[in-house]
Amino acid sequence: MALSEAQLQKADALEKELGTLLREALTQNSDATTAAIFTAHQEWLKIMVGKQYSPAYHQNLAQMYQADERFQRHYDELAGQRGAGQLLSEVILTKLR
Repeated sequence: MALSEAQLQKADALEKELGTLLREALTQNSDATTAAIFTAHQEWLKIMVGKQYSPAYHQNLAQMYQADERFQRHYDELAGQRGAGQLLSEVILTKLR
């Protein structure tokens, strides 16, 4: 799927925001931060996959994040803290229950 420049910029901004939110949640978790993490990731995913997005797709991705250490490492690096990838997976799975 080809993304427009505006979509790419929005996706990049959401990913940066996600890193900030994950870092914040690892130090002082709150319901508001958890909700913001889920929303930022959901918006990012909707840009990346378009009409293929569904809650089941999102849930499967979160499970893949847990199973593949490359995703864990990516989100840990994005947040600058270990545990960010695991936290993201847990947030997504909890919100989709």
